[in-house]
Amino acid sequence: MTAAAVPTGDGFENADAYPAHTGRSLDGTDGVSMSLRLPGIATAAVCSIGAGAIHAAAIGIHAEHPQLARIFVVIAVLQLGAGLLALVRPTRGAALAVAIANAAAVAGWLATRISGVSFIDGLGVAEAPQFADTAC
Repeated sequence: MTAAAVPTGDGFENADAYPAHTGRSLDGTDGVSMSLRLPGIATAAVCSIGAGAIHAAAIGIHAEHPQLARIFVVIAVLQLGAGLLALVRPTRGAALAVAIANAAAVAGWLATRISGVSFIDGLGVAEAPQFADTAC
């Protein structure tokens, strides 16, 4: 092994000698745009998908109030769609979609627990928090 082949740092010293084996472009970007970093978007996306699945499962429980069941369908679709979009295309727009869908769900839940929502059948009176909807 020659002195030039001895790794001495971050691995870029010999990148010019072996460009086909490094997997890196000469500018060090690896062909990936370095302008957009969204830490935590995958976690937020998976959590949104989980919340959407829980809301989808709760549709049948609320079937006696068709208007409420439709709201559960809408929020489930929004959360599932935003979560899948953020996993497939982790962009700022997708992150915003995840944030809006889940903020709407939390705001709606808080409204039903604090004061009730009189214009939606089945939610006219404030409900006590239940284990199933508080633990999630």
